[in-house]
Amino acid sequence: MGALKSLDTADSPSALRAGIAAARPHVGALPALEEEVSAAESRLQELSVASEPAAAAFARPVELALSDLTAATDGFADGKLIGSGGFSHVYEASADLHLSLAAPPQLRHLPLVVKRAKSGQSGGLSRAELEVKLLKAVSHPHLLPLLGYCLSPDGVCLLSPLMRGGSLEARLRLSDPDRAAQLRRLGMEEAPRPLTWRQRVRIACEATEALVYLHSKGIVHRDVKPDNILLDEKLTAVLADTGFAKDQRPDASVRRRSTALYMSTGYLCPSISKGGEYSSKTDGYAIGITLLVCLTNRSEVQLT
Repeated sequence: MGALKSLDTADSPSALRAGIAAARPHVGALPALEEEVSAAESRLQELSVASEPAAAAFARPVELALSDLTAATDGFADGKLIGSGGFSHVYEASADLHLSLAAPPQLRHLPLVVKRAKSGQSGGLSRAELEVKLLKAVSHPHLLPLLGYCLSPDGVCLLSPLMRGGSLEARLRLSDPDRAAQLRRLGMEEAPRPLTWRQRVRIACEATEALVYLHSKGIVHRDVKPDNILLDEKLTAVLADTGFAKDQRPDASVRRRSTALYMSTGYLCPSISKGGEYSSKTDGYAIGITLLVCLTNRSEVQLT
C-alpha cells in the first residue's frame, strides 16, 4: 500500500522516480500495481518535457499557397490520406512545408497534417474562414493549434501538427477494425496497449481544460466527443475540430444564433433537440458523456 501511495502523491520527476523504484519490487505480488507503475512512467515522461507544446514555438498561423500544400501532400495523394470526416479529408504533409512556416530548426521534425475541405461542401469556405479567425485568437496547451491555412476557393485547407497517438475514440475502440486501421495509417504497426484508467481520466481532464479555456473566451465548441480529442505519442491530449465552434461575445463578428444540430447523437444535450441554444452547459453535457464513455467502456448511445 505504501508503494501505491508514493506513486499517487508524487508531483515531481524526482518523486515519481523514487516512487517507481519503490513500487517495482512489489509488482509480482500486487498485479494491479503494474498498471500504476506504467501510468507513473508515462507521467514521468510528461513531467520531464517542457510544459509548452512544441507547436507553441511557431509564430502566428501563416497563410499558404494551395500549390505549397499540394506539393507537400504529393497532390493530395491517397497514399498520404490518414483520415476522413463528414466535411474534410486529412493528409500527412512532408517536412519540407516547415520552410514555408519559418519553423525554428529544432521543430522541423514536427509532423504535419493538412485538413482539406471536401469539394462541393456548402459553406465550406465561410466555415473555414470563421475557424481560422477563431483559432488565431486563442492559444492553449491542450487546444490543437493552427499553424497555417489556405482559403482558396479551389482548395480550403488548414494545417496543424500530426497527433500520432490517434483519437481518444480510436484508443477506446481497439477491437474495432476501422479504428485499428486509423491507427495503422498513423504509423502504429502494432496495436497499442489499452489506456489505463488513470490515463483515461487525465486525457479527459486535459480536454476539459481546453474547453474551459474556450468558454473563458466566450467560445462554445459545439462538437465535443472522443473523436475530437487527439493524442500525441506521449498520450497528451488536445481538443480539436473547432469548425463548428461559435463565438458568443456580444461584439463578435461571427456571433450568430443557431438551432442546427452539430454534435453527434449521444453527445447532444437534450435541450438542443428541443430547440434550445448551444452554450457552455451543452458543451459540459458532451464532456460529461465523454468521461462516462472513458470510464465505462460503453458507447455514448448505450449511455443515453
